[in-house]
Amino acid sequence: MVGETVFKIILISCFSALLSLSACGSKEKKGEKEKLSVPSEKITLNAPAASLGETTPHAETKPEAIPSPFETRLTPQEKTTTPPPTLSTQPTAEPAGEEIPFQPQSIQQGQAIEIIMDLSGSMTGILGSTVKLDLVKNTLLELMQQWAQIQTPPVQVGLRVFGSEAPIAEKKCDDTKLIYPINAIHLPKIQEQVTPLEAKGESPITEALKEAAKDLTVSSIQDKVILLLVDGADTCNQDPCALIDEWKKEGKSTIVHVIGFDLSQSDEPSLRCVAEKTGGEFFLARTEGELVSTLDQAFRSTVPYNLQLKVWVGASPLPVTLTVYKQNTQEVVAQLQSYGVQIFRLPAGTYDIQVEYTASPEIRKPAKMIKGVQLAATGKVEQEVRFDLAPVILSAIDGEKKPAKTRYTFLKAGTEESVAQYQSDGTEAQFYITAGSYDLVADRQEPADQKMSLRENNVTLQQEHSYTREFIFQTGVLALKGLNAEQKPALLNYKITPPDQPETVIAEGQTLKEGINIELPPGSYDILVAEVDPNVQAPPTGKAGKITIEGGKTIEQTVTVIAGTLALQSVLKGDLPIPAQFQLFDAKAPEKTVLDFISKEGKINFSLPPGEYTLETTYTPEFAVEKITQKQTGIKVEQGKTVSQKVVFDLGVLKLKSRNLKGMSIKAQFKIYRAGTEELIAESSPFNDWVIFNIPAGFYDVLATDTASSTQPKPTLWLRNVSVELANPLAQEAIFTTAKVKLIAMGKNNQVLKAHFKIYQYGSDTALFAGDTMDNWITYDIVPGNYYIEAGYVDRESSQLLKKWITLKVDENEIVEKTLRF
Repeated sequence: MVGETVFKIILISCFSALLSLSACGSKEKKGEKEKLSVPSEKITLNAPAASLGETTPHAETKPEAIPSPFETRLTPQEKTTTPPPTLSTQPTAEPAGEEIPFQPQSIQQGQAIEIIMDLSGSMTGILGSTVKLDLVKNTLLELMQQWAQIQTPPVQVGLRVFGSEAPIAEKKCDDTKLIYPINAIHLPKIQEQVTPLEAKGESPITEALKEAAKDLTVSSIQDKVILLLVDGADTCNQDPCALIDEWKKEGKSTIVHVIGFDLSQSDEPSLRCVAEKTGGEFFLARTEGELVSTLDQAFRSTVPYNLQLKVWVGASPLPVTLTVYKQNTQEVVAQLQSYGVQIFRLPAGTYDIQVEYTASPEIRKPAKMIKGVQLAATGKVEQEVRFDLAPVILSAIDGEKKPAKTRYTFLKAGTEESVAQYQSDGTEAQFYITAGSYDLVADRQEPADQKMSLRENNVTLQQEHSYTREFIFQTGVLALKGLNAEQKPALLNYKITPPDQPETVIAEGQTLKEGINIELPPGSYDILVAEVDPNVQAPPTGKAGKITIEGGKTIEQTVTVIAGTLALQSVLKGDLPIPAQFQLFDAKAPEKTVLDFISKEGKINFSLPPGEYTLETTYTPEFAVEKITQKQTGIKVEQGKTVSQKVVFDLGVLKLKSRNLKGMSIKAQFKIYRAGTEELIAESSPFNDWVIFNIPAGFYDVLATDTASSTQPKPTLWLRNVSVELANPLAQEAIFTTAKVKLIAMGKNNQVLKAHFKIYQYGSDTALFAGDTMDNWITYDIVPGNYYIEAGYVDRESSQLLKKWITLKVDENEIVEKTLRF
């Protein structure tokens, strides 16, 4: 049986690189890879990633550690780090999988083990992205946690290293030491010894084997096994195979299992010889997954058990989940994760065992059911299970040859039915898929603005034939330029979409007048553009359809917006430009504002989509209070043409200025009212010079206020019934004089009173001044003219309101004093 086992193990090397998906570790598996590009003629642009079915990918994660069935024999005092398994007495999900018969073979066992670890300088090398020594240390400590549970009968373990003390330059060929003597597994002590180990020196393998054989003599256990874990041959000019010949002469029966980790072909023969001559097995491990599987298999080959289950795909062990049921029931006896070879210690009886490839990316996991597994209390048997799966190795890179995060989806050939899905960071992803014909879709996931999809149809996967593909996500460049309705370079907002899918935006942004380069995945696209104009709510648009982008190529594309030009102008009669607000509405949707713009110059051109519009133009002079609006309908804009629209306001011109009698300008503010009312038409800021008002023809009252005067209230002057005509511009001056009026109120015996008063100009109902008299004279600047004063005083003794009306005439430069007597 050993010879047959060795032969099977040799076959593992044919597909050893395929085990990196093994669920025995959470770290990604990396190694030496051969990059293969997908033939360009087979790559087609698929729908964007978002359009594919969102099936949750099966990430490469380490399955939760499941206790060994051996723990069912532990007492509470014997338990170490892992609780006993949960034995279900309730029905679980119906076991699934193809039924296969139980065909056992008898096998042997061993009990005492010493592990020799290679700490030579070559173990500082990198495998994938991890230092080889770190992989070995992590793997050993992880497996020790499971091996520690094997208690019946007890398993004794020792740990020896070589190459840890002196650097290679010292050529120290006795550099080996026992760091954990043969004993039961004590995890804290082993971890304390293993963690600080460093790889430094030579590989005195022969010397380490000699010392390991001595270490094993302290154990009373008859079956003695050495696990030699190395990455190269002996470098101290010794022949380990010759050492085995000496052992045989001495009657030693120590078995040596050799695990060649990342071993070169030239180093293999001498190490294989050691395993074969001692009745051990030789394992090749080129990945972390194979390291775990082979180390665990070699160790457990010495542990008491009554069933060893080997699961193969081709010539390689397959990581699976094993669930043991009582025969013909759904009652779970044990469940655990296997790295390809698993042993059981089960009570005598008959069982059904479900073998499920749970790490499979397939939606429906491949599974088999071994029916009628008959086990006795003593003796060991072996059963093999083979899965007919096709090995797959996928990777993906971008245009800069860097790994590209990718989701792979296997579709049933000729359909969109998802069979399997796998998510990868772009480095080699290795797994197995049920043989068959598929359409394979690779969706690039990052960056978000460069998602793309490559597809290869009719991919045929065959058993024991590795399918290897490297997808290359290489973008093309769209050199985009925009032209306006006048065929001049223009700023455009753009959106890139799949053909006839305007809601699915691949890329968007704004062009420059000189153009812009946009990176896009290979495929066919529509280009939608809109002219950039913040004043136009519905700017003109354009489209270029079904533009083909090829990876690594630049495609130049010019897009012209479909538009006409509307030239607007606001003028007074006689073509004098005036400021105006232009508001444009879609004639078919009057509530829709197309344009809202204020022009101080009264002249502007706009690019608009062809159509019919309604225009409302509002005169917006600087001092206007009352807005004057005109409306025009039926304005038609045609593609490539310019439509001119002049809006003429028929207004009169009123020029106003303030000065004193000496002709000096006075800084004054003007308010224009509709004659005889308080309706304010226009209002200016304070000015020293002429102020021009454009207002409709009619009669107005003008109030001028001397804003520069230091008196309070400020002197004012009315210009009444000013006539503004359309054809004749009118200029008026408000002339302020130095005339004054002084007021005081008195009662009996010349007692000074506080009375309220208002001063009116004849012919006006609007008071020029209003206030209360003071203890002394109160003085106002006033324009020469005729006035009357209305005054009132409340006599508290008689509780009567006493009123007076006094006429008043003020001449130029005259100071008039008036006493209001009550």
